[in-house]
Amino acid sequence: MELLHARLVRTTTCANGCKCDYAICGDQDEYLKKHPEYVDEQGYRRNRE
Repeated sequence: MELLHARLVRTTTCANGCKCDYAICGDQDEYLKKHPEYVDEQGYRRNRE
């Protein structure tokens, strides 16, 4: 994704929950700025809601 200048925005993951919710957007998109990425307590990359 990063090579395409795109980012995967994950507000929930299937790895540690029962719902996988994600969006793909450009790496300069305003949506990405509203949902910054972080690593949760289990080590998964996620984005703030």
